[in-house]
Amino acid sequence: MSDLLFQLRNSFWVGNFEEAINEARGLSANGNEVERDFYRMRAELEQGSLEVSVDTSLPSALQAVQLLAAHRSGSVGEEQVKLTLDSWIEDENTAENPLVQIIAATLYNRIGDWNKALTVLRSEATLEQYVLLLFFVFNLLFVVCCVFAPFFDSTFVVGIGILAGNRSS
Repeated sequence: MSDLLFQLRNSFWVGNFEEAINEARGLSANGNEVERDFYRMRAELEQGSLEVSVDTSLPSALQAVQLLAAHRSGSVGEEQVKLTLDSWIEDENTAENPLVQIIAATLYNRIGDWNKALTVLRSEATLEQYVLLLFFVFNLLFVVCCVFAPFFDSTFVVGIGILAGNRSS
């Protein structure tokens, strides 16, 4: 059985957001509408063309993307983001949704709550969840290395910084 959303996810993950949007628009309804719209909306968000409002009639994964857009635009503050995410994570209907987990971890990371960002990725069902988990671990390792930098060889600290995406090390 072929993965009908493979090209859409791949285009999004490599940063070809225009192609991801076009791919999503070309896909028909096949039972994966929420995931299709999830990646389309995230691609639109990265291009700056996503409407910044949270529509509570949408599925929780799509509301999560809208919440990310609203937070990035500054129209929703950290406290409101925390309250919303906490309510989603406490709700058993949304807590196990990998799409909600991805956005929740991203938002928790943006507001500096790394403990919750790591905790929310508990199902590790998708490639993106594994990548986020590795990203968070490398960033935490970088912070630890910076704190203990006087005790390490500088090449080690710079290498960890590069792995964590902190090229300015």
